[in-house]
Amino acid sequence: MQFFPRAYYLLGWNNEQFAVYYGAEYDAGYITYCDKSTSSSTLNLPPRTVLMWNAEYNTYGNGSNINLTYKYDQDGTWKKYYNINDHLGNVRTVLRKEINPPATIVKQFDYAPFGAVIPLLGNVNRIKFIGKEKDKESNYADHGVRKYDDEIGRFTSIDPLWEKYYSLTPYQYAGNNPVIAKDANGKDYDVSIEGKNIIISATYYANESNIGSLQGDLDYYNNMTGLKYTQNGTEYNVVFKLVAMLAQVPYSKLNQDVSNFDNNGNMKEPLTNSNTYETTTSLDNTNAAGTTSKNIIKILDIYSNHETVGKHEIAHSLGIPHSLTGLMTESINDSKHSQTLWPAQIYQIITNAINGVIPPTNSGLGKGTFKNR
Repeated sequence: MQFFPRAYYLLGWNNEQFAVYYGAEYDAGYITYCDKSTSSSTLNLPPRTVLMWNAEYNTYGNGSNINLTYKYDQDGTWKKYYNINDHLGNVRTVLRKEINPPATIVKQFDYAPFGAVIPLLGNVNRIKFIGKEKDKESNYADHGVRKYDDEIGRFTSIDPLWEKYYSLTPYQYAGNNPVIAKDANGKDYDVSIEGKNIIISATYYANESNIGSLQGDLDYYNNMTGLKYTQNGTEYNVVFKLVAMLAQVPYSKLNQDVSNFDNNGNMKEPLTNSNTYETTTSLDNTNAAGTTSKNIIKILDIYSNHETVGKHEIAHSLGIPHSLTGLMTESINDSKHSQTLWPAQIYQIITNAINGVIPPTNSGLGKGTFKNR
């Protein structure tokens, strides 16, 4: 009887692989199988029957990488495997839980700079460079929007954002700096732990007439000092690294960090977007400014140099909602409005990213990604 192997994944909201099932699709006919008592039985299958079995369950740490796998082993028992990852999310060592000794090293890996796996102990892992899995037919890594060839350090298709980076090939990976950087994934902002610092980072784009105002508003955050945040019993300094970039393409093209294409190569509704900052002569409402769900900050011309309007909208892009006092009051004419962003609001930026909080649809609030480096 002919059969075709199958693999199915139970995915989370951010494509985390919570469970993996293996199986096979069979033609019509009879198969013989054995149960745990080793006695054999015969089963008559209708056409295109798929038989599946659970193979592994995964749990994740604070970052986006698997740290524990509960796997059905070849000896017919379930075992726990712990992954030790480096700052990029590469699995370096795999430990199997034992009784005596408590754990055994079963796999160890090194990596070439652009991700080719160098096995040091045991078989090559299913999860490879920066936590990605390879397609078995093409041997390319699946990075979601594009496929990646780790032998040459290049994607197989052009970057949807290539017009932002004229100095780089549109097939480049991580700005040709893979040792300290991972390829951008279109998220609104990132929160990462680096040593004793928690870094809140994001990039904003503006044209020549707006870049000065944007930089001034970002410096409000970048110049903050003395902020502390405690994570898992450890106190960290909170540092903002918000970057202003000069946009060299029209905004209509800029807001397409990750685009959805049909079979004919035509772009459909953008999936996620870059942060853009622009002034305009009119808005759809009576507000001084607004941040859309597509992360486009628009400010009325007359408020382009206002001391709080731009800072307020950047806070929205970092996931901070309105409040009753301080910088985030709904109106700049509110008597309790000021330039103060409360520490609790900054902590909310970090907590939302760590917990993977998804803001309400059309709220205009940004969504963060946590990277434990």
